[in-house]
Amino acid sequence: MGIQGYEVLEQKYPSLTYQHTAVKKSVFARPLSYMGYAGYLNPFTLEAQVNQKIPAYRLPVVATHEMAHQLGYASERDTNFIGYLAGIHHPDLYFNYASTTLALSYCLRDVYRESPRRQQEFIALLNPGVIKNFQESNRFWEMYQNPLSPYFESIFNRFLKMNNQAQGVKSYGQIVQLLLAYHAQYPV
Repeated sequence: MGIQGYEVLEQKYPSLTYQHTAVKKSVFARPLSYMGYAGYLNPFTLEAQVNQKIPAYRLPVVATHEMAHQLGYASERDTNFIGYLAGIHHPDLYFNYASTTLALSYCLRDVYRESPRRQQEFIALLNPGVIKNFQESNRFWEMYQNPLSPYFESIFNRFLKMNNQAQGVKSYGQIVQLLLAYHAQYPV
């Protein structure tokens, strides 16, 4: 279904025309969960793979993120943003929700860095269902925490840095800068 979001996007941004094989469920879902990965692009087949074990509300945005990698975007910041755009422009409300909550989670992380108290004020304004989804996601990843988790993150961090993503795993969160710039021009 992620293709529908890209079909809307390509009307405004022709470089985002999606002409690849659709996203697949990974046969490595359990190992991916233990490694902390929601999805990946298979480097040999260029197939986008999603970890179907993650909470269902996250699947659409993980799929559109991996699809952005298939379009040739390597930066995690950029693929997060492109996946977000594909989701908020998608005709399906489930995709809209998944993308909006992804953006919200990154924004709340940035607010927390500046003021944990202010973050709690924002969280208090959220719909209880959104909070429940965030808690579900946290419980999922906590369930797969293991002694090797820091090593997997460290290896992936080095991989990203070796591939010209100077911020490593922190580059995912840089979507907030793009969100602010985009929504300054196109208010929600």
